[in-house]
Amino acid sequence: MSEQTPAAHSDVDGGSKRAVEIVGENLQKNGSIEFVALRIGTVIGPGARNTSSPWRSEIFEKLGSNKNISLPYAPDDPLTVVHVNDVARMLVTLSQAKSVQHILYNTPAELLTAAQLKQAVEFAAPETHIELSGRTRPLAPLADGSRFRREFAFEITPVQQSLRAALPQSSKQI
Repeated sequence: MSEQTPAAHSDVDGGSKRAVEIVGENLQKNGSIEFVALRIGTVIGPGARNTSSPWRSEIFEKLGSNKNISLPYAPDDPLTVVHVNDVARMLVTLSQAKSVQHILYNTPAELLTAAQLKQAVEFAAPETHIELSGRTRPLAPLADGSRFRREFAFEITPVQQSLRAALPQSSKQI
């Protein structure tokens, strides 16, 4: 799904995000503010607190431990994941841009199935165990971040590389 695809929110959260985009677009059009929206994929990385999706940080914080991590997905469920550090770099890129060509951008993200994410985590740290515990969900449109990639020559860090970097030092030497 590109930024040109009309937004079709499927829940209240999506509707409220779209409402903010509409207000921002209107304020931009009448010259009140400069506005740009970054539609962020599923953010993963250490440090998330008070979230309904603890797995997003646990796959990094529990990496290399013998603790189980539960992902609420079926093996074939698609996920568009992006590391928190990449999101931070995107926000800095937008804030420092002398000009932007568009008002809306999707974040570049890595498309993985839940089974592929499980495999990546367990490959990086075999002692870490991922449990897939969800039922297959209807396929939602997957965001295409190619506009951001092209306009800002931006590349994300592959999940496998982020996982290797997050390993405790003692595990990296093995």
